[in-house]
Amino acid sequence: MKKLLSTLVWVFCGACAVAQDGLTLKQAVQLGIRQNKQLQTAAFDVQSAQTDITTAKLRENPVLNNQSLFQTNSVFFPVGTNFQNSLNRQVWYQMTKVFELAGQRKNRIEVANKQVGLAGANYTDLKRNLAYLVAQQWLNVWFAEKSLEIIELASQNLDSLVKINQVRFDKQVITATENERTIILKEQYEISRFSAERAVKSELAQLKLLIGVEGDIFINDNDSLVVPFTQEIDSLIELAQAYRTDLQLAQAVRSLAKSNTVLQKSKAFPAVEAGFIWNPQNNVPYVGTFFTLPLPVFNRNQGEIAKAKILEDQASMQIEAVDFQLRNEIERSFRNYQLQLDNVKRFQQILGQSDDILRTIRYAYIRGSTTIIDFLDAQRSWLDTRKTYYDALLLYRRSYVDVLFSSGLIYLLEE
Repeated sequence: MKKLLSTLVWVFCGACAVAQDGLTLKQAVQLGIRQNKQLQTAAFDVQSAQTDITTAKLRENPVLNNQSLFQTNSVFFPVGTNFQNSLNRQVWYQMTKVFELAGQRKNRIEVANKQVGLAGANYTDLKRNLAYLVAQQWLNVWFAEKSLEIIELASQNLDSLVKINQVRFDKQVITATENERTIILKEQYEISRFSAERAVKSELAQLKLLIGVEGDIFINDNDSLVVPFTQEIDSLIELAQAYRTDLQLAQAVRSLAKSNTVLQKSKAFPAVEAGFIWNPQNNVPYVGTFFTLPLPVFNRNQGEIAKAKILEDQASMQIEAVDFQLRNEIERSFRNYQLQLDNVKRFQQILGQSDDILRTIRYAYIRGSTTIIDFLDAQRSWLDTRKTYYDALLLYRRSYVDVLFSSGLIYLLEE
């Protein structure tokens, strides 16, 4: 009940925060971890694996065997045979049970526990990958909204110019062609704005699917998101070796393979079946014992033992492969992050210059000191600069998320 109440409080507070300020990237990841339908479905795999522990702990049931023989004079039991008389009857009661040797039950339970650990590691890896998908989709929404914002700003800047040119045309200060060119450019912006609005809605729908939200949402496009890394590559590699869920998954596979090798070796010992016999024959009671022991002449579980050893070697090799991939991904993503950071810093200086240039040429054009060609070139240059800047900023933010993902730290966003 306490857990349920705390979850409800978190959801309510989170919903209020989203309603007021919009959804930050971290909040989106948190919602995805808690509400994604596919991840909720995968959680049942862990519960299913836990039931295998119960199965592994079960012991073999005892087996009761009965055989009853009746003395008869004929097949059809004629009158006077008295076949129900104990003197004419032999009864066999046998109670036996299979006994596992060489720690087979203990090893089976150990394998079941390792399977639960493997299911948990796989679920954790799914959460890490989901966090990455949600983060990337949040960036898609952010970029779509910024693209729409640029178009709207350019369209607003052109609105006043269209009105001014209409007045100037009426007063025959400019030609009809010059007036029409500003109107055509305004219409182009309107078409681009419509496409940008559709793109925002499409990206938001995909984000809602990932985070399991049905109602309307919007993101906090002022989310600073990026906290500059203070670690170097070696430190990030150490963090990844501690937090990378795919490495933990590979280690869980190897741990399971080792336990399975022990189990298969213990199965080389045959299972013993033993018990007691109660056998009254013609009113004479007999007591005995029952014992069977398969002789391991041909079958000593050689195939499963060899297979288990191969799977163990494969799991060890997989750990080496994941560790090698881990190092490569961190080095590549971190260097790309540094490159994109430098690019963003350069573009930030250009933005102010493009604003000043457009403002100057627009003023000169209205005063008649320059041509519309110069203004349109300045307008296109301003728009291209803005688009290129946000392209660079998107790449920078993606590179930051890639470093979080490759180091395993993206999983910590849900905390």
